[in-house]
Amino acid sequence: MPFSKLEKKILSLTSLGLQQENITGLSIGLIHNNEIKSHCFGYTNIKKTAKVNSKTVFPIGSLSKSFAAIAAAKLIDLGLCNWDTKIQDINKDFIKIAKKNPDITIEKLINHRSGLNEHFLTQYLELGFSSQDTLNNLHNYLKNKELKDQDFQYQNILFVEFCKIIEILTKESWKKFIETIFAELNMQQSFIGSKEAKLTKNLASGYSKSNYKLNSSGSYTNYENFGLAGAICSSIEDMSKWLNFYINHPDAPKIISKKQMDFITQHPNKNSPRYGLGWWTSDIKGLSLSHTGSVAGFETAMAIIPNQKFGIIVLSNLTGCSLPQILINTAMQTLLNEPCYSVNDVFSQIKPRKRIESREEYYTGEYKLPTIGKIKISKADDLILEVGNFKSKATLNPVKLSKDFDDKLKLKFENCKVFKIYWQGKFKGPGQDYYDDNLIGFKLNPENKLEKIVFHAQYLYPEALELQLIKIPTHEYNLRPR
Repeated sequence: MPFSKLEKKILSLTSLGLQQENITGLSIGLIHNNEIKSHCFGYTNIKKTAKVNSKTVFPIGSLSKSFAAIAAAKLIDLGLCNWDTKIQDINKDFIKIAKKNPDITIEKLINHRSGLNEHFLTQYLELGFSSQDTLNNLHNYLKNKELKDQDFQYQNILFVEFCKIIEILTKESWKKFIETIFAELNMQQSFIGSKEAKLTKNLASGYSKSNYKLNSSGSYTNYENFGLAGAICSSIEDMSKWLNFYINHPDAPKIISKKQMDFITQHPNKNSPRYGLGWWTSDIKGLSLSHTGSVAGFETAMAIIPNQKFGIIVLSNLTGCSLPQILINTAMQTLLNEPCYSVNDVFSQIKPRKRIESREEYYTGEYKLPTIGKIKISKADDLILEVGNFKSKATLNPVKLSKDFDDKLKLKFENCKVFKIYWQGKFKGPGQDYYDDNLIGFKLNPENKLEKIVFHAQYLYPEALELQLIKIPTHEYNLRPR
C-alpha cells in the first residue's frame, strides 16, 4: 500500500477513536524512508487552553527501554563492555549474588531474562523509593534467593540497575549519557524525569477514566527513579527523530555502529522470541519491532519495520485507551499484508460499557483487617477506600471479571461484588493500570449485611516492604464492622 493511503487509513481510524474513547489529546508520527509526518489532535488539557502540537511533551513510559538498547550498544562501541559481559564483573554489589544465581549479562538484562519475577519491585518505584534504595533492596533479596531459570519475565528494576552500570563504566551520570544521545539527534523536547519536563510550557496533562468520567490522573509524579525503564518524557517531533534514527541507520546520525544497530534490529533472541533488545519482536511476514508504554494519565505505542524503512509513534494523554495500540497494529498488519479489520469493526469492540449497578451503601463503614489495619469505605461521587496503615486513598469502580481472569482467583471472588482499585496520591505511579488484579470484593449475606472482603493486590500489600512478600496470593478475611 502506498504511504499516502496508509496515512489516510491511520487518520481515519484516529478520528473515530478519539471520539470513541474520549481522548483529550493525541499526536502521531509517521516515518517512511526519510520522510517524517506528524499529526496532532485535541488539547493538552480538558480546559482546552492549548492545542497539542508536534512539540507537546508527553511521558513515554516503557518506550524508554529502546533507549537502554542504544545506550548498551554505545557502551560496547566505546569498548567498555560487551553484550555477554556479566553484571557482577561491573558492579561489585553483584559479586555475592553471582555465587547462588546464573550469570545476568547485559543482553539478558535488556531482554528480560534475568530470572526475576514479572514486575519484581516495580511497586517500590511507584511508591517513590529512590533508585538506590530500590537497588539496595534488590541486592539484599538476591543474596538470599536462588533464581531457578532465566525465562522471559517482563520487569523494570534491572533497567534501573543498568543506569547504575552506565555510571560505573562511564564515570558520569546516566542522565548525562542519555542526554548526549538526545543532543546528537537534536531532540530538544526530550527530558529525563518529570521535574525537567515541567520546565517546558508545552506539556500534556494526563487523564484517566473513573465511573466513565474523565478525571485528572494527578500525573507528573517524579519518574526519574524508574531510570531507563520509563523515565523519559518527549514530543512527537523528537520521537519521530528517534524512530528515523533506528530505521535509517547509518544514514541518520551515527551514534552507534552499523554492527550494533543490526544486532538490535535484526537479531531477536531465539530463547525469548517475544522480546528482543528493548523491543517486542515479531518475524511474521517480515521482522517488525514494537513497544507500548503506560504511566499514570498517558498511553503510548510505537513500531518499526526496518526493511521497509517505516515507523509509527503514538502519544496520548489517557490511561488505558486502546487507540495507540490499534494504530500501530493496523499499520503493521497493512504493510505486512496481514488480515486487517475495517475501521468500524475495530471500534465496534470498544463500545462504551454500561455502568455496573451496585448497592454501594451496603459496603460503607469502618473495618479492621489483619495486618492491613483499619480500612474505611465511604461514598462520595465515587466509592472511596482509605487504608489506615498506608494513609492512602483509592477510588473503587465496579467491574466484571473477564473470561481470561485466573480461575483460582475467580473462585475467591465467587458471589462477591468486585471493584477495581485505583490508587491516589503516593500510590499513583507509572504503570498502575497494568495491575488489573488490584481488586477488592464484597460478599453480602441474604440480609444484605457485609460478610467478608476478598482483597487482591498482587504488587501492593502492607508487607510489600518485606521483599519476600512483594508478590502474594489473594487474602480473604471475615469482617466485623465497628
